[in-house]
Amino acid sequence: MHRFTRSFKVIAYSICIGLSAIAAPALAQDVEIGPDISGRVDWPYKSEHPPAYPDGVADALCRSDATVLRVDVDEQGEVLEVKIEHSDGNAALDEAAVQAARGWRYYPAVSQGKPHADSIRVPVEFKADDACWQALPDTTAHPDVESMGRFPPSWPAAVKTGPGGVVVLKIKVDDTRKLAYAVEVDRSSGDDAIDNAAAVAANLWTFEPARLKGVPVRSVLRWTVPYGTSR
Repeated sequence: MHRFTRSFKVIAYSICIGLSAIAAPALAQDVEIGPDISGRVDWPYKSEHPPAYPDGVADALCRSDATVLRVDVDEQGEVLEVKIEHSDGNAALDEAAVQAARGWRYYPAVSQGKPHADSIRVPVEFKADDACWQALPDTTAHPDVESMGRFPPSWPAAVKTGPGGVVVLKIKVDDTRKLAYAVEVDRSSGDDAIDNAAAVAANLWTFEPARLKGVPVRSVLRWTVPYGTSR
């Protein structure tokens, strides 16, 4: 009876050791974590909820600049504080931009698979007629290649498996500022997440302005951003 009990314990111990050896490599494997992502505004929601136009500013729109905000959000994407990084030059427009930004939706930054608080740069444009911008410059504006490399679009996961395509952006480039004055989706990919990724990236690029007779001028640039297999 004692021999049987001892043999059974040896066999059971051997089985446990064997199972541990099999399971050990699986436990040692790294868990795949998604890429780090900067915080961002919900671009479609922002477009659907523009700032209210204050009274008495229509004549100033052609001369106005974009209000650029810094929106601090927590790990849930909730707004903590809205600050003016660059003034429009019109206090009423700046205040309207701040009030609108408090009501927009935001996505927190993600690092090592975990959301965390971030400070998000959000340009806000009060739309003026395109006639305010130089339509036919001698040389067109263009994004700086180095900045495009530093800030590529953070494409959604579906881009890796789905068919490729393009997003066409309408970008207003000022004659003095290196950053885009305003970015809109001129031709949609059909997917809001893809459109948003392209627009957010373009807002971080720097640009060489268009020129007319050698002088920098405001212009409207239509820029094609390929994704997926179209790149």
